[in-house]
Amino acid sequence: MSVWGNVLITGSNRGVGLGLVKHLLKQNLTQHLFACCRKPDAATDLQQLSVDYPCLHILQLDVSDTSKYCDVKDEVKKVVGEAGLNVLINNAAIFPKPSNFDDVTFEQMTSTYEVNVAAPLMLTKALYPLLKTAASSSSESVMSIRRAAVINVSSKVGSFDVTTSASAYPYRCSKAALNMVTKLLSIEFSESSILVCSVHPGWVQTEMGGPNALISTDESSSSLVNTLSSLTPGHHGGFVNFNGDNILW
Repeated sequence: MSVWGNVLITGSNRGVGLGLVKHLLKQNLTQHLFACCRKPDAATDLQQLSVDYPCLHILQLDVSDTSKYCDVKDEVKKVVGEAGLNVLINNAAIFPKPSNFDDVTFEQMTSTYEVNVAAPLMLTKALYPLLKTAASSSSESVMSIRRAAVINVSSKVGSFDVTTSASAYPYRCSKAALNMVTKLLSIEFSESSILVCSVHPGWVQTEMGGPNALISTDESSSSLVNTLSSLTPGHHGGFVNFNGDNILW
């Protein structure tokens, strides 16, 4: 696999986010890897990894606190300089429970949209100058993860095509909205040659996915790394499964 360059991942202290960090480090795919989480001091796995991998930088970021976005951008820029940021993975998300029709609340809907939809869009906007720098300075001739990319971690349950039951209103609606963000950004960023894609990590055995989920965090993150490494311009503005299969909106 080719080197991804400089990468930033939100929600990196556990689950799929942490799994991606581990696989990218073990496979030596990054120049600098910025792992964002709300409480770095409590992120013991990340702290241990940073001892073994000097290229790992742990940044404090609660994605709902937009006032910190410029600070994150400045911290990243200090490290990467004129190389820019090659890959932004918007992974941080919340899944309020219970959230079916009888118990869903206005607050659940608005807070979930804030974290799962508004935050990925606004963080991408804040980091766009660094992404644009990476894209313009890359030797890659086509859009790919090796040039510059924004990856939005979505979910298959946000697909209209596969929805057959009414449940998880805030989460499902937010992921459908995130997919629209992906589509809009793909149009916005085409001229800058920044690839934008939504990905479904699978039903993963995490705190969010629960113990009955179908695949482990390691399986999901390993497959995601392979799939993201293989993205082409044909995936721009699309929605793919962790195994590389296309998903209908």
